[in-house]
Amino acid sequence: MPYLEMTPELLEPEPTKVALAYVEALMLWPDDPKKRERALYAAAAIELGRTARRIEESGKNAVIDSSHVNLLLHASPPEEIRASAVVPFRRGAITAEIFCRTLHDERVGLRRGLQAAKNEARVQYEKQQDFEHLSGGTIEKIWAVYQPVAHLWGAWKFMVSANYPFPCRLADLPDFLAKAEALRLDGEACHLRQSKKPLLNPQTTWVLPDRLRIPHVKVVWHTRGAQFECSTGR
Repeated sequence: MPYLEMTPELLEPEPTKVALAYVEALMLWPDDPKKRERALYAAAAIELGRTARRIEESGKNAVIDSSHVNLLLHASPPEEIRASAVVPFRRGAITAEIFCRTLHDERVGLRRGLQAAKNEARVQYEKQQDFEHLSGGTIEKIWAVYQPVAHLWGAWKFMVSANYPFPCRLADLPDFLAKAEALRLDGEACHLRQSKKPLLNPQTTWVLPDRLRIPHVKVVWHTRGAQFECSTGR
């Protein structure tokens, strides 16, 4: 199983923007390490610029060393990264819909199956303006690529609201990761009747390292959705 490349220092004592950018890039490009790296370079360059401005505003001189210069030279423009993220974001949103619908139906006894959730998601998103054509084959390809991060997209779906940033607010990152882990465990334990396979494959789904201290929660499903209940610390 692949592990998120995160250390305790990225979350403690406060979540860092590097950690948030890493999670965002993994969600958008789970199958493309080079695109994830480009996005992280761009995020780091933006943060470097902000830090330099804060130092200069305090009346001090910002020191730029060779590593900073290399970062700035290789970072893609933010608008380029945003443009390249449009389609991956929409595909991730479709994945969240498929994953959450399937898991919900299984847990409340409807058991309509993964294929029904895929068909419903296709119909739902086909109606949206400026969306790519969604054939059954396209849905299958989307699920194949994004299934390993479906639990992260599921956490986003439960937390998203009007004007809420993607994937979450910086301060909410530990809670976001806790919800994602609860959904991962539930998805891996959910065996679909039609295929006799788990909804999430434990061999390919991205997992948080044990050394990260995040809230421990469990997901409780009910007919209208789900809620997350706190338990003991991780």
